[in-house]
Amino acid sequence: MIEKELNSVKVRKKMERRQQERVNSITSEALRKEESMAKTASERDWQMMIRKEQEMLRREEKWSNVERIARAQEYKKKLILDKIEYDNSKTQSLKIEKERLFSSRATIRREADK
Repeated sequence: MIEKELNSVKVRKKMERRQQERVNSITSEALRKEESMAKTASERDWQMMIRKEQEMLRREEKWSNVERIARAQEYKKKLILDKIEYDNSKTQSLKIEKERLFSSRATIRREADK
């Protein structure tokens, strides 16, 4: 009888140990999977952050190109307007000179007719 009880206690302890080992195994596997999922999520977040940064840099580069093109166009526009203004003043000067010449010729002709 004592032997049966000892054997029963041994078997019970063995079963409890196996049960505990299974619980430990399941717990460690769950922890491993959780760590793996956390690592995957962290890598995914990292990659998403890198993509966002790259997209932001692309947008900034496009914006700076737009600004650079706008400045170049503004400079060309200013050159054209300066040229137009120069040509207008030159034309005006030539017109004044031409009128002065006609006036002096007319004066000379009137004096010659006298």
